[in-house]
Amino acid sequence: MAHVLIVDDDGAMRRVLSLQLNLAGIESREASNAQQAFVSLKQELPDLVLLDVMMPPIDGIEICRRIRLDPATMALPVIMVSAYASDANRERAMAAGATALVAKPYESDTLLATLRRYLPQAV
Repeated sequence: MAHVLIVDDDGAMRRVLSLQLNLAGIESREASNAQQAFVSLKQELPDLVLLDVMMPPIDGIEICRRIRLDPATMALPVIMVSAYASDANRERAMAAGATALVAKPYESDTLLATLRRYLPQAV
């Protein structure tokens, strides 16, 4: 079964994403900030990171950059989710090493299709 780390400072959003993934047969763990995310990544590597862009104090763009700099995590797919999915933010996310960016609000099917593209073992 595929395993995704959800990183978002909004607890309600984490719960919604976790529920959507679990209903689709994808296991998930949650982190509410960069520090928790990096601790979780060191404990157990997921198959993919689902990462919000706008988070204090370290935003998703910087978290993604750090993931790409670490040899242990540099190959992980990182799907960024943002309410601010302008062309400029999309370019920033891709320059930081994001695999894809999904705009909020999103359709559940769209998000799951994006995840499945990078999680071949997901149902």
